[in-house]
Amino acid sequence: LQEGITVGCNPTSFCGNNTTTRREMAAFVIRALYLFDPEYSGLVSGTCGGPGPYNDVPSNHPFCRYIEKIKQLGITRGCTETTY
Repeated sequence: LQEGITVGCNPTSFCGNNTTTRREMAAFVIRALYLFDPEYSGLVSGTCGGPGPYNDVPSNHPFCRYIEKIKQLGITRGCTETTY
């Protein structure tokens, strides 16, 4: 929490027993990269640079930019060519 890689599920709870989704993990990875390389600092949220990188990730999804970046970096792939 202190470094901003993860956030709680609400302002007073961490909810550490909750399941982490692939979308959330994409954000964790890019936020962790930011600690070592400020190039990733603009990836906090918002729309993707174009259409979403996968059919099931709309460009306005809150995690779209993170997913777009981990795809570009080759960190992970979708479960098919068109779905995350």
